[in-house]
Amino acid sequence: MRCRSPGFCLAVSHRIFVILQGMNYNFSDGAYNLSTESGFNLNEDAENLNNSSARIDEVAKYLFEISDPILIDFLNGVFHLNLNREHTTVISCKNEYPNTEFSLKKADIVLKIIEQSNDIEKFHVEIQLNNDSQIEMRLFEYGYRIAGVTAAKDARGVYELNFPRQVVIFIEENRNIGDSLMFRIITPDRQRVEYQIPVIRIWDYDIHSMIKDGFFLLLPFKIFRFRKILNSLSEARSLTLEKKRSISDELMAEMQILVSEINTLAEKGIIDDKGNFILISATNELINYLNQKFLPECKNEKKVEQMFVGVTEKAMQKGVLQGIQQGIQQGIQQGRIEEKRLLVERLLIKKIGMLPMDMREQIRQMDSAVLDLLSYELLDFQTVEDLKQFLNKMKL
Repeated sequence: MRCRSPGFCLAVSHRIFVILQGMNYNFSDGAYNLSTESGFNLNEDAENLNNSSARIDEVAKYLFEISDPILIDFLNGVFHLNLNREHTTVISCKNEYPNTEFSLKKADIVLKIIEQSNDIEKFHVEIQLNNDSQIEMRLFEYGYRIAGVTAAKDARGVYELNFPRQVVIFIEENRNIGDSLMFRIITPDRQRVEYQIPVIRIWDYDIHSMIKDGFFLLLPFKIFRFRKILNSLSEARSLTLEKKRSISDELMAEMQILVSEINTLAEKGIIDDKGNFILISATNELINYLNQKFLPECKNEKKVEQMFVGVTEKAMQKGVLQGIQQGIQQGIQQGRIEEKRLLVERLLIKKIGMLPMDMREQIRQMDSAVLDLLSYELLDFQTVEDLKQFLNKMKL
């Protein structure tokens, strides 16, 4: 199947990107959206920041739908691990966690890694456009919520919380951001536990050093450095047409280099066709955002289409687009079941107290129909024994 035109190819790829946004994510999470709680924009600068942060959030979630080996390369590079590219499975986990008030805490990316030896470990990735004075507290809370999903008592009756490995990726340069985040937990008996989380500062890397470190899925974010420049000039009312054209030329030149490097990775077999398509289409989304918001007079649409058409055509011929769309739709359905399961578990805990680990495992194996039935039946439960009887009945 051949693309009918560059514009048609671009539309198909954008459709895949839009489908992802239909998943159960909130792209204007309060962590980024300064106007969410108040109901109005604080000012034009806040609105610009919200829009940019939301776009980063969308693209990040899209990028983490990439092929497992590319995700493994990223995790190995960040955490200095030695996960096997060929024998490790990556599963995207639910990123919403109900608290005691039944509201939801939303992390950006939560992954479960299963190695050939059946060892399971979780990872949590947060993407930040810029600095956030509360980021450490949010990360600790996310880590606690993620650990709580599988929390269980050991043989001595002590609850164990296995926190995920966590990392924060900062997009825009800020001299106040160090190479790690750290905070100290002090218990009532004055024991001190220091908690350290690594940081990736995109501005520390050029394209080649990203490739060397295996950070392939972060390559599209190199383009977004232009946002800060354009936004600063725009706020100062000094973004003249001449400056726009100069920055546009630099932006398009960098995109050409980036697309060429990504295609080279594909030609060498370092990334697969799906990875190639996702990386370039994510780059395209960020470029289009910058062009539409800051550089509409430069009319770069045709140049972008011509750079992008070859990859999209190849992806269509190999069925990559269809595979991505099917995977996303499966993820949407699985996400809805996970959300229902979390809510049922929370209601059960509220009704009859903490659940034994074996019962929690049985609940996690239930399909949507059985979860619906349990959500109805639990209203009459008085003790854990009532739940046990229900589970036994479901085995018949």
